[in-house]
Amino acid sequence: MPLKETDGDLWMSAVAAPRPLLVQGACLGFETEAPDGYFAVGFWGHGINSYAFYYQRADGWSRVCFRLGYGGVYMDNELAARRIAAFVAAYFAFEARLGRDYRLTAIDAMGEGRYELVHPSGRVVTIEKSFEADPDFSRLLAT
Repeated sequence: MPLKETDGDLWMSAVAAPRPLLVQGACLGFETEAPDGYFAVGFWGHGINSYAFYYQRADGWSRVCFRLGYGGVYMDNELAARRIAAFVAAYFAFEARLGRDYRLTAIDAMGEGRYELVHPSGRVVTIEKSFEADPDFSRLLAT
C-alpha cells in the first residue's frame, strides 16, 4: 500500500490520511473509529511534550493502535527509545504466535491500554491496562 508522508516523520495509508487518529482520545477510540485499511507509522506530536511513536493498523482481524511517548522536551528519549523497541519486538513476537484464527484489539496510548483477544473458540479475554512498561503480551493467552 502506498504511504503518504504527513507532518514530520509520520507515514499513512490513503485511507488514514484524510482523518488521522493521533490525539489521545482518538487513539483510545481507535477500535471503532478506524476503517479497514487504516495504517500509520512514525513520529508525530504537538506542543512541547505530546510527541509519540505511532503504529496503527486496522484490518480484517485486528485493530492495533500504539501511541508511545517519545520526543517530548521533558522525556528521557534514550530510555523511551529502548522501551519502544522492547515493546514493539514483544508485540510482534506475540502477534506471530497468534495466527489469523484470533481477533485482536490492542490499544496502548501514553500509559492507557485496552486489549481484547477473541479466541477461535469464541472465548474473549479483555485486559484494561497498558503493557508499555511490561510488554508481556502472553497474559492475553494465559487468562
